[in-house]
Amino acid sequence: MTELLTKKEIRAYYDRLIHKPGYIISLKKRINDAKREQVLTYAREVNREAVLRIERENGFFHPVKPYNFPPCPLSTNLVTLPNGIKLDTFTYKDQLKYWIVTSGNVIRILEGNVKKKLKNISTLEEACKGEKELESLKAWFIKMGFCDPYTLVWSTEKKGAKQSLSGYLKDLCKKKYSVKLKDQEIKDIAKNSFGIVISIDTIKLADPGINTIPLPAYTDD
Repeated sequence: MTELLTKKEIRAYYDRLIHKPGYIISLKKRINDAKREQVLTYAREVNREAVLRIERENGFFHPVKPYNFPPCPLSTNLVTLPNGIKLDTFTYKDQLKYWIVTSGNVIRILEGNVKKKLKNISTLEEACKGEKELESLKAWFIKMGFCDPYTLVWSTEKKGAKQSLSGYLKDLCKKKYSVKLKDQEIKDIAKNSFGIVISIDTIKLADPGINTIPLPAYTDD
């Protein structure tokens, strides 16, 4: 019987894939399929638990049990400003978004190394026609201040953030960044690449014209 990974080993491999995606090459040589499946199962578990909790934060009721998430660099410690006001450096919601995005990245890395089959697009990387289109789009979103420059987590500070992101994603094909996307694919991209959960109803109603700052068309300059 094949010896399986310990919980400590699973977390160690998971953490390496978060910070160095290219480690998958070494991982394939280091551990067998059964052990890689253990790491993939853990990543899916982290993702599921984070999604449930962020939906609770947004008003949905989900019974959850205490869960020990992986380390998160986004601290929720209080900081005191010179005027005496105390602020959280990051919120619990920020942490949940971090876990959704990073676990989603690990899932895609590991799933990408199994036999490929036709499936729905679920990330911005899969949607874009190429690396240039992807990098151009990410750079524009960051320049406009719509998302975090490191994690791409979409900012929800302004009202209508979900409608805004839905509108931009619907506009990607017309502006020559991506293939045409289905509503479910937009929902998956929003969750996996931007750390935000959007309902299908919101996506169906979203119109690219809702955004006062239009998405520029892609040009290969």
